[in-house]
Parts: sequence; C-alpha cells; structure tokens
Amino acid sequence: MAADNSTSHPRGPGPQLTVADIVIITVYFALNVAVGIWSSCRASRNTVRGYFLASRDMTWWPIGASLFASSEGSGLFIGLAGSGAAGGLAVAGFEWNATYVLLALAWVFVPIYVSSEIVTMPEYIQKRYGGWRIRMYLSVLSLLLSVFTKISMDLYAGALFVHICLGWDFYLCTVLMLAITALYTIAGGLAAVIYTDALQTLIMVVGAVILTVRAFQQIGGYEQLAAAYARAVPSRTISNTTCHLPRADAMHMFRDPYTGDLPWTGMTFGLTIMATWYWCTDQVIVQRSLSARDLNHAKGGSILASYLKMLPMGLIVMPGMVSRVLFPDDVGCVVPSECLRACGAEIGCSNIAYPKLVMELMPTVWVRRCSVRWELSRNEKLRTAPAAGETMTPKTLVASRPPHSCPQLWRRGLSPSTSNTLSLLPPGPLLARTCLRGLMIAVMMAALMSSLTSIFNSSSALFTMDIWRRLRPQAGERELLLVGRYVPGEGPHHQRWALRGA
Repeated sequence: MAADNSTSHPRGPGPQLTVADIVIITVYFALNVAVGIWSSCRASRNTVRGYFLASRDMTWWPIGASLFASSEGSGLFIGLAGSGAAGGLAVAGFEWNATYVLLALAWVFVPIYVSSEIVTMPEYIQKRYGGWRIRMYLSVLSLLLSVFTKISMDLYAGALFVHICLGWDFYLCTVLMLAITALYTIAGGLAAVIYTDALQTLIMVVGAVILTVRAFQQIGGYEQLAAAYARAVPSRTISNTTCHLPRADAMHMFRDPYTGDLPWTGMTFGLTIMATWYWCTDQVIVQRSLSARDLNHAKGGSILASYLKMLPMGLIVMPGMVSRVLFPDDVGCVVPSECLRACGAEIGCSNIAYPKLVMELMPTVWVRRCSVRWELSRNEKLRTAPAAGETMTPKTLVASRPPHSCPQLWRRGLSPSTSNTLSLLPPGPLLARTCLRGLMIAVMMAALMSSLTSIFNSSSALFTMDIWRRLRPQAGERELLLVGRYVPGEGPHHQRWALRGA
C-alpha cells in the first residue's frame, strides 16, 4: 500500500542494539517457544481436524486475537505507515472497512461453513457446486497467491525492517525468519499458531502504543499534526512539480469521489466487495473461525477482531505521518539522489517511515538527572535539565558546560551533540540501558511471524486436503498428517525462490 519503491535494498546502519535490546528480543523468542510448546501439548494433533482445525475447541479471545494478528503482517506495518506518510489518513479505511465485514463472517458465513463440515474453502465450493476440477483450481490458485503476494510481501517488509535497524544481510534475514516460523507451525498445528498469534497481538499493541505516544510527544499532540504535516516538505525539490507537497485532504478519511486518491465511494462500496472476499472466504481467516468451540465463540472472536481493527489508524497510520513531519528530507524525499541516499531507492522512501521512527525515537540510554543546561537548537532557547521523568527530545542537544559537569552522559557514549531521545530520571545509581528499540524489533517480528505462520498452516491444509487427497484417494490419516507437516517445512525453500524472483 505504500508508495512504490525500487527493488534495490536500502543500506542498513549496522548493528545498533544494546545488551538490553538483545535480551528483550531473546525473551520474545523464548515466550514464543514456550507458548508454542504449551499449546502443542494441550491440543490434539493426531487427527486431521485436530491439526488443521485445533479440534474445534478454541474460545473467542484467541480466535479474535489470531484474526487480527493474521492480517497485521509486517507488510501492513511498513505499508500503512508509508501510505500514511505519503497521503494521510484515508488509507486507514482499509482497516476500518473490516470492522463490519468481520461481523458478516460470524453471523452469515460461518454458520453455513460449520453446517457443511468442511476443512477448506475449496471443499465447500465442491460440496456446493459439485466436481473436483473447481476444487483443484481454487486450491492451486490460493497457493500461488499465497506464495507470490502474501508471503513474499511480508518477507520483504520484515527483512527491510531488520536490515534497516540492524544492517543484517537482506537474504539472511529472510532465511532466518522463514526457518523460525516454519518450525513451530510444523510442530503444533493450528492450535499453536492461534495461541502464539494471541501473544503476538499483545506484543504488537503494546509496542505500537509506546511508539505512538513518543511520536506525538515530538510534535505536541494530535492538534499539531495537521499543521505540521502540511509543512512537511523536503529541503530539496524538483522544479515545476508538486509531488513534494503533502495532500491538502491528508486529514480527511472520506475524500472527493472525483479528485481524491482514495475516493469515499470506492472505499465504501468497492472495498467492501474485496473485504468480503478476504474476510469471509479466504482460507487463512475462515480456518480460525472454523476452529471455534461453537458459534457463540466464533461470533465473540469476530467482535474482538473488529475492535482491534480500529487501532491501526492511530497506531500505524498516524505515526507514519509523524515520521514525515520529523524527517521530511528522508521520508518525503523526491529528488532521486536524495532518495538513494536515504533508503537506497530512487523513486520515494515512504516505506522507511516506520523503521525510521523506531530508530530515531526509541532511546538506547537512560541516565541520571543532571544539572547541565541544554541549548535547544530548534528554537535557540536555554533551559535547565528537565524534571524527573520528563523527556527531552530536541533534534540536537548541546551541553552548555564541559563533559565533566555531567560525566555519566559521556560514560554512556553520548556526545554533546546527539539526536538521541533522553529520558532523564531522578538521581541514583546509573541505570540500565533501555530496551525499547529491541521491543519494537520484536513487534515487527511478531507481525511477520503471526502472518507467516497463519499462511503456512492454511496453505498446508489446502495442499493436503484438496490436492494430495485427490492424487492419493487411499491416503490414510497418518499419511495426511505427515504431508500436512511437510508442506510448511518445504515452504521456506520455495519462498526464497519466489522472493528472489520478485
């Protein structure tokens, strides 16, 4: 959804994580493994329905969290924030549209699917219209779309974020993320995927809230966003063009049907048709609703997911707009040479809006309160150190006294001129470094892994129940389970090929 960028890979800044950041990322992976093992032991994985439908014993809250997490991949974080930076609020309509379509899923579609006793959507089409050919066609089409659109996009966005934040090799990031996600998808089936999705949802929401609060602190709150966004113009522009100017209707959700880039008519009526296909007939989504203990739990899960889908406008789109306000020369660049410097692409850098915000706003150090006076270069005013707990976030901090007047700052590696955000705390022992940057990297990994595991498990169900059973009608339950576990394990090989080809 973000502005279309070149396929060249942006240059990462190199490793910038502290020990605390690494610890929080390690804890994140440990929690994932623990939840995966617990859910795998709890669920029945010895039957096809137990593996692919979690024995139809899921309650409403993990279903709702999984519905949300499955749709909030890393591509959505990068894309929504980038689109918000490029065009404003209207892109949030893609998320809000799902709020009422999810209710249609639970009240209209799921009762029909449950009464049909299906595992996959192509199976329902066969029962409804008859014939194996339509079932095979839809299964193959769904698998191809998963490989070349869903998984490839999420992998690229996740690898882009890790590459920008850590400077790791782009393809190494891809291989590692594929291997990790395939591991517990194979081991636990749908139950493990749903419960880990619930954990990922909690991590994503908490991390995104923290970043959003810090982002709005930079610009003075929501009231300042509209005015600041309208002035977010890069210092270098192209003559006789207006592409560098923010849209005049950036703060409008419903835009003119003739001149708007996202007209309200299309976002209301046309988008609803596409949303109904995704939320009511896509295997990834329907499979979670089919795992519900009963219809009441399926409805409760859809209601929870509907509320959660209201959050991305405030937690992803608006931070993307703030990123353009704070870094117009990078996020809003239009001159090819400037864009190449900022993100490695020549036709726009809006895709780096969210990673840029994370790297610039998330502090790496906490220090004691200090009596040093600071010069805020933005407004050329002097002020003493802030009160305990207050955050100072000028673009450049210049100490008005030599380093020995506040030595703990320089012991922590801070120079008199820095762009870091400093949270000054009351006097006391030197404090540990913060782990907020590591938390946000964990958030992006959670978004990626929740989306990938959902797609892997659903693709495995499609291949096993629709294609393999057609090729081997005599296959027993044990053979189907083995095939169902093999498909996610073989997936990373094909995804690396697909991503490289894309």
